[in-house]
Amino acid sequence: MNFGFLIFPGMEELDLVGPWGMTSFWGKHAAGPEKCIMVGQSLDPVICDKGISINPHVTFSDCPPSIFSSSPVGRARAGRCTIPR
Repeated sequence: MNFGFLIFPGMEELDLVGPWGMTSFWGKHAAGPEKCIMVGQSLDPVICDKGISINPHVTFSDCPPSIFSSSPVGRARAGRCTIPR
């Protein structure tokens, strides 16, 4: 089982890092997801709101099956993210 995190330019860094840490801990210590993956529109680095650069592991089109997914939007970014098709 995988846990996918959807990442996009301008996202709030803490909305990814906190859940990533908890999900990784869950997977290692309590029969949670085997693997955490970051899913982006492309494999290009994603620049977050405060300037941190994050590299996606996979794209939307090559993402392995994931039972869970999380999108690190945060209140400051809610409704402001658009991803071109």
